[in-house]
Amino acid sequence: MGHLIPVRDSKRDVRFILGRVIYPKTNPKSVRVKVIKPGEPKVVVGKRGVYVLEDTLAEKVIREAWNEYLKRYKEPGSRSGKEVIDRPVEITESFLRDFLKRKGVGELFVRGFISFALEGSDVEKVLELANRLVNEPPARVET
Repeated sequence: MGHLIPVRDSKRDVRFILGRVIYPKTNPKSVRVKVIKPGEPKVVVGKRGVYVLEDTLAEKVIREAWNEYLKRYKEPGSRSGKEVIDRPVEITESFLRDFLKRKGVGELFVRGFISFALEGSDVEKVLELANRLVNEPPARVET
């Protein structure tokens, strides 16, 4: 039904890995993205919300995070002698929120965003609530 992404807590944010990038050692800009658990929605429980992401959205987030990494560090080094490098991409909750704001939540395949923490809830309950929020028509305010 869904895959709960493990998170690592830091001072102001949570960090998580949605997937990996695979690139040739000589050209880190030509990447291939592998998403964790393809075909299943990814559920990230952060400090500021719960995010349910489809594969295509997760891939876009990974690519954007990798491009930001390349801007900061230019040439990612590797001590191994391998010609093709397989590396995980760590993403923070604030990066994910900024990404959603920049791209506009409506145009992306977001299954749901819930702005409160669900303590002790399992993935099925979160997905059920997200599906209900997405599928119910919005309330209309008449003036």
